[in-house]
Amino acid sequence: MQRLMTILNKPPADIDEELATRCVNLAAAVIAWKFFTEFTETIRNEEKMILMAATKCAFNMAWNADALAGKLQVATFHFLHKEYVQALSILDSAVSATSVLCYPAWCSKLRFISVTNGTIQQSAEGPSSFKNVGVAFDVMFTKENIQHVPYAIQFECALLGEANINFALFHPLVYAFYLLFEVHCTFVDTRKRDEYILHLSNIVHSTEGGLERHHALNILGVCFQKMENLHEAFSRFSQSLKECQNKANAAVYHLVILAFQCLRDRRFDWGNILSLEGFNCHQNNNWEVSKRHVVIYRRDPGFQ
Repeated sequence: MQRLMTILNKPPADIDEELATRCVNLAAAVIAWKFFTEFTETIRNEEKMILMAATKCAFNMAWNADALAGKLQVATFHFLHKEYVQALSILDSAVSATSVLCYPAWCSKLRFISVTNGTIQQSAEGPSSFKNVGVAFDVMFTKENIQHVPYAIQFECALLGEANINFALFHPLVYAFYLLFEVHCTFVDTRKRDEYILHLSNIVHSTEGGLERHHALNILGVCFQKMENLHEAFSRFSQSLKECQNKANAAVYHLVILAFQCLRDRRFDWGNILSLEGFNCHQNNNWEVSKRHVVIYRRDPGFQ
C-alpha cells in the first residue's frame, strides 16, 4: 500500500479499502487454480460440477482485481481449454482499451502504463490528474500451477522450489504479449505473431532493472526458439543467466534444450563454437555456471 500511496500521492484513507478489495480479488485467482486442480483430480461428477462452479466464481472475482492481471488469469484458463477465440477476445480488450494505469508492483521501475489507440507505453511519470487512473498488478503463478500454465511459464514454476520461493511474478504486459504470441501461433497467423513478439521484446527491454526480469527474458527466449530464431533465443537465455545466476533460473535448461535442437537439426560445425561461460556466482546454494559450459555448434550460416 505504501508504494501505491507514493505513486498516486494519496493518503491511506483514500485507497486503503479499495486496495484491500483488490488484494482479496487477486488472491481469488490463486484459489481458482486450486479449485481447478481438484476438479481435474476428482472422478465424481457431482464434485466436478461443484468444483468447476467454484473455479469460475473465483475467476470472476479475480477479473475485478485490476485492469490486467485478473483478466489475464481468466484468459489463461480459456487458453488452456483451447478456447482460443475467448482468450483472444479478453487479451485484445485488455491491451487495446484506452487507459492510464498505475503500476505499483515490482517487475519494472516504470510506474505508469498508458494505452492509446492500440499503442502501449510505459513511463516513470504519470498524468497531471489521477482521476480515472486504473491499477495493474503483476501476474502471479505458484509452483502448484505447473500443469495449468502455458509452456514457457511451466519452466519458471517448476524451479521455484529450488530457491525456496513460493511464486513467480510476471509483468502484466510481458505476460499479455506472451499469451497473444501463443494464441496467434496456434492460429498460424505469422503477421500477428511477429507483431506481438516485437511488442514483447520492447516491453522486456523496458523492464530492465525490475525484479525477477530473468523470467521475462526466458519467456522471450522461448518465443524466439519457437520461431526457430536460435540466435535471438540464445542471446536472451544468456542475458537471463547474467542477471540471475542461481539454480532457480530455467535459462540453463533452455540452453541445453537449444543445444539439442541444434544437434538434432544438424546445425553444427566443429570449427565454429558458441560457448556460454564466465558466469561466476559465489552466493550460497548457487551454481558456478562457469563450470557448466553450454556449448552450441553450428553449421547454419543464419545462426550467428
